Amino acid sequence: MLFAWRYVEPTPPDSIRLAVGPKDSSYYWLGQRYQESLKNQGLQVELVETQGSRENLELVRDGEADAAFVQSGVSLGKEFSEHFFFLAS
Repeated sequence: MLFAWRYVEPTPPDSIRLAVGPKDSSYYWLGQRYQESLKNQGLQVELVETQGSRENLELVRDGEADAAFVQSGVSLGKEFSEHFFFLAS
């Protein structure tokens, strides 16, 4: 059993923290849609209310959020951006 355990991939998380911005923002609304959809797939999404995109990035950088919605063009500087994976639409 020990031999097999070393080569098995870890299971995916059953919950994530998503930094979304203020409660009256479109990112918060979108976060609620993701929360509903992913709950149906067995993933709990905790919405983390913030002041906006820069704080969202800071929370991900500091390990206080797992993912975030961020406005295009917002950055924490080159030294931190290299460690992020971005999706855009």
